[in-house]
Amino acid sequence: MTNRKRNTDQQQQERRSRNQFKDFIHSLDWVANDIQDDMGEDIVVDIWVNGQWTGISFRVQLKSVQDISSGSGKARRLQDGRISFPLEIKDLEHWATAATPVYLVVWDMKPKKGYWIRIDDAIEELNNRLPNWRTKNKRTVRIRIPRENITDERNFNRLHSDLASYYLPSVAKGKDGTVNVKLAFPPDDEGKTNYEAVRRFISAGDTLVIDGKFIQQVTFPSWWEKLIGQRDIKPAKLEISPVPSEEIIPMSLMLQAEDGTDAFLPYVEFRKVKGGDDEVTLTNVDQILPLQFTLVLRRSKHEIAINAHLRPLKIEVCKADKAVRFLNALAKGGMLKIQLLRNDEVLAADFLSGQFSPIETWMSNLLAKLCAIAEKTGTNLYMDENWCIPPREVMKIDEVYEIVTKGQIHFENMDFTVQINPTDRAVILDVCKPETNFRFNSKNRTVELLGASISLGERIFSFQGLVECENVVGHRDLIKLSVRNAHGLDEYPNWL
Repeated sequence: MTNRKRNTDQQQQERRSRNQFKDFIHSLDWVANDIQDDMGEDIVVDIWVNGQWTGISFRVQLKSVQDISSGSGKARRLQDGRISFPLEIKDLEHWATAATPVYLVVWDMKPKKGYWIRIDDAIEELNNRLPNWRTKNKRTVRIRIPRENITDERNFNRLHSDLASYYLPSVAKGKDGTVNVKLAFPPDDEGKTNYEAVRRFISAGDTLVIDGKFIQQVTFPSWWEKLIGQRDIKPAKLEISPVPSEEIIPMSLMLQAEDGTDAFLPYVEFRKVKGGDDEVTLTNVDQILPLQFTLVLRRSKHEIAINAHLRPLKIEVCKADKAVRFLNALAKGGMLKIQLLRNDEVLAADFLSGQFSPIETWMSNLLAKLCAIAEKTGTNLYMDENWCIPPREVMKIDEVYEIVTKGQIHFENMDFTVQINPTDRAVILDVCKPETNFRFNSKNRTVELLGASISLGERIFSFQGLVECENVVGHRDLIKLSVRNAHGLDEYPNWL
């Protein structure tokens, strides 16, 4: 008999809490109905505005407590004001797969108000706070409800807006989404500035931000007004940003500089980042290319403006060389020709010298040499992301370039040190003279350059100079030759 009495009290409390919650829903002119087949939810709520169903419904799992402030029930108020409440894990996993949004409402009987949270938001908070909450072999877990989620008209209008955003993609499919905005500007400086911003938005697609005081009226499509309700919306501001296009517009770029220099990029992938009635802005920012371009096409002036700069990027040296040649040609001024590769249409425009800064000559020359080395040796050479070449590599680049383009290097008045391993004593006596002629062969010389190994083949090194010999400590078979004032020839037959 005692258990039956306790169950009856609990059932009465649940009925009273349901009635209190449904009274609140009806006070909003919404509709609440009990769910007869208990599948884990108690009530289905239809959102109505101005006597018309918006098409939005959600389900409610209602949990009642006598008085949260007493701290004696399941619900607890945390120090930060949030409400903590236990739920069975199997119920959370069931609600997470529901097609219709499910909300938990913890209803406080004494003040006749509740605290709500969408189950998806509760699970997201759990995932962040307790990543292993599903695998801890527990039946229940405590979810936390934000303290501002109170059952009042203002917060349930917020709930309505959140649900409208949730349903919007499916409802909007195939429908006209035009929103009309009526603006009015006074004839003062602020009004003129905002009017000019609207003009730039229309002509060029610039981002538009307008203070709400200039907005007289906002009109939504009828289907949209049904979804969110016919409200007198007074936005604090209007902000419209351009949406970059995903369509690739392939082009080739050719420069004819005033000094007769030509530069050519056969394939550049542009995308439209913004555009209006008169002006379209394109960029290749998504393409892996060391040159980043911005093109602005102005119809009214039949004008093309170009901006270009190098960007940090690990890239093959020949691509880097081509980019630098193009940028240096831009710095000289001349004619730019743009060919649209889809229809072979050609656009042309003059550009003045001085608009771009050329790359320093020493860097341009090094890149040209590196490209020649890469092409002649078949080696993949890359510039690092910062395009930094250490000083020790600069000298090596000059040397290897001379070898692969001429096959030999002449030198005079040169001091250097060489370690040799002579085969017999006679060789040692012949070499270690105050002044000597010396020649040695190497079957294959390998050089490390920019992290890559380059094979230069056979090497014949001959010189005449002043020589001092000494044994190498720890290597009884090696002799170190210190050579001064040497002149001679470093030959590589494979490159002659």
